[in-house]
Amino acid sequence: MSHQKDVIAANSPTIDSPLTEELRKYALPFLANQRSKLTAIEYRKDLTVFLHFLGRHAGGVKTLSDLKKNDLINFKSFLEISGLASATIHRRLSTVCEFLKHLSLEGVVSKDLFHGIKRPRVTNVRETLAFTDEEIMSILDSVDQIELMGKFHHALLSLAFGTG
Repeated sequence: MSHQKDVIAANSPTIDSPLTEELRKYALPFLANQRSKLTAIEYRKDLTVFLHFLGRHAGGVKTLSDLKKNDLINFKSFLEISGLASATIHRRLSTVCEFLKHLSLEGVVSKDLFHGIKRPRVTNVRETLAFTDEEIMSILDSVDQIELMGKFHHALLSLAFGTG
């Protein structure tokens, strides 16, 4: 991962590039409008990755208004081949999508460039240390669901096992 950061840093726009200045101009109010400081910190990291991507892979993008849907599709592909978790990819794409909505409201981009771009599915898998999946199924199958109380117990156990 650090090698990736080194490669990105070596090929990103200079700190004084017009794209960097324009991104900073619009990103600061966008980040200040977030409900949580932690969210703003993560969004800033995501936008930094996006800026580095544009500097390295989207040579035709000199200003934010130059952005095309294809640049966003390429950014998604870049994230996917970087070996990141689907939740991280989803969050980074969501951050850029929300930022572009902000730019649209500011009149910088003319439309929702993310329309139609699919994001990866994010599944939350929680491992339990107490029971295996087979043991849980065995416990649930052992509950007699003919009577009302059995259905209640099955539902209660399902809820307990499903939520941890």
